[in-house]
Amino acid sequence: MYGREVQVDFTDIFPLVEVIDYLDVERMKTIVSDMMVDKVCEDNCISYFRAAHHFSWQRVKQVALECIRIEFTTVAFSEGFRNLTTDEVLQCVQHDISLPADTVLKACFHWLQMDPIGRNDSFQTLLQT
Repeated sequence: MYGREVQVDFTDIFPLVEVIDYLDVERMKTIVSDMMVDKVCEDNCISYFRAAHHFSWQRVKQVALECIRIEFTTVAFSEGFRNLTTDEVLQCVQHDISLPADTVLKACFHWLQMDPIGRNDSFQTLLQT
């Protein structure tokens, strides 16, 4: 059994989470998810949210989503936000009445600009929430 320390780069967490999920190593899932919760910030909250959403790591997803909402005015105009799916954007903006409507609208327009034709129908869904 390998007993040495491993250095983890938390800037691109998705590949690590993917391997841990594939190997189904519960102890490692717990260790990494605890570390992700401790390290979530405006710079990585989108990637942590996407990884946690994809692999159903609910605690990490909730903490990352909370960070997205707290730092929304910054995060919503990042490249990571523009790459979110419609469902992911909806999760970021719905159920949170504390976000100013004009900020959400601007963020949705910013998101739409990434793929105006492909996202047009989805944009209509976002406007209805």
